[in-house]
Amino acid sequence: LSMPLTTGCFLRPGSISNLREVASYQLSEDRAALALAWDAPANSVGADTAYYNVYRDQGLRQALFRLIGTTQTPFFNDTDLDAGRAYGYQVAAVNAFGEGPVSDVLFLQAADSSAIPQTELSRLSGLLSRANVQLV
Repeated sequence: LSMPLTTGCFLRPGSISNLREVASYQLSEDRAALALAWDAPANSVGADTAYYNVYRDQGLRQALFRLIGTTQTPFFNDTDLDAGRAYGYQVAAVNAFGEGPVSDVLFLQAADSSAIPQTELSRLSGLLSRANVQLV
């Protein structure tokens, strides 16, 4: 008698969740970087996640995504960006059986030195108010 063949589940990973921006910073006058993070897939029925594929659109919300890198951790630093430009990102987990579904799109804008941070605007507004100066 032979023993029955026992197999495990051959499932691709589920979707990642909570794709988010961790930081946005300027590298030079016209170059910037964005740091992304996400939560691993909730279901790990198949093989463990080996790595993540990170996709970025070509800018201007064209939804033309291309693979820009892989990472073994749920964190990615994209350092090849035009300062002030908007980008869309998607991430997919990959295991021994293939790539899982891509995440929802996260649109972000790369840092730009021409933008004044809100905290600085608040300070400036307070100073002008104390000096009885109004901007029109």
